[in-house]
Amino acid sequence: MTRGLRFFRQSLCLLLVLFVLLMAPLKAQREHIHIVGSSTVYPFISAVAEIFGSETDYKTPIVESTGTGGGIKVFCNGVDIDTPDIVTSSRLMSKEERDYCTNNGIKDILEITIGYDGIVIAKARPQGPKNLTMKQLFLALARYILIEDTAIRNPYHLWSDIDKTLPQQTIRFLGPPSTSGTRQTFLQIVFESFLDAEEKYTLTPQLRDDHTYIETAEQETMTAKKLHLETDAIAIFTFGFLSKNRDQIIPIKINDIAPSFETITSGQYPLSRPLFLYVKLDHKKDVAGLSAFIEFLMKEEISGPKGYLKNYGFIPLPDHLRKQESKKISGELP
Repeated sequence: MTRGLRFFRQSLCLLLVLFVLLMAPLKAQREHIHIVGSSTVYPFISAVAEIFGSETDYKTPIVESTGTGGGIKVFCNGVDIDTPDIVTSSRLMSKEERDYCTNNGIKDILEITIGYDGIVIAKARPQGPKNLTMKQLFLALARYILIEDTAIRNPYHLWSDIDKTLPQQTIRFLGPPSTSGTRQTFLQIVFESFLDAEEKYTLTPQLRDDHTYIETAEQETMTAKKLHLETDAIAIFTFGFLSKNRDQIIPIKINDIAPSFETITSGQYPLSRPLFLYVKLDHKKDVAGLSAFIEFLMKEEISGPKGYLKNYGFIPLPDHLRKQESKKISGELP
């Protein structure tokens, strides 16, 4: 074999190797999806993660229950591959949180509404309030109230102090910590539904700090255990928890409306709220299965009216809204 022919063949082999390498798909920088966020959304997303891992060729996503506020903070720490890809939230991301994301180089975030939940006020025993109005909730929880146009510290210690038709029972709430989206949404709904524009200017919405509201863990099972030890207490739960634990807790009606799939979906139940998911679009090419997971979650058989998640107390979006969200996803996550 001539020297020139040998060189030609070696060069051809090298070119073929380079061609194969160039044509091969780039390997993702990370083989699993990392999700943080809301303890409310955690049971739903972790259930979807498990079935996604078993029914597809992708690895099961890692899901952490950090609370909404804590999850958003970690999510917004930057775009590096060691930061989370998705944060779940039981409230909208605030302007301050979006600014924090932007300042850390995260320019492109996809917001998806995935379904609904209701915030439930419940007790462990038949005794105690059977129905509370939004006004009564405000008067039980607000640090300051207006008496003859003067803001004073909340003087109410018994439910009967607020309304004579309510029981002579100590006002005592068990609820999630300040990092919880459930708590933030609950207080926002209660305060904004009662205070008019002038009162909002006079009264800065603040929770009582006189041990009327007792912080519990993000985990609702711990709150339920504590509730059974507290004679007079009532507690804040999600509808998802209630739907699987009706033998442990008794829901209190709000404005004469009981929490249910129907009343929450229709918006009749006053403490209804949407649930959100935020996706870091900078990671869509670097994390294996990120786009596929979002599309999987929004499938009718997963999060639709008769989908897999209904067994977990998940309240789906109406069909037209779910399709609207899916269309938005397909535009951002091809």
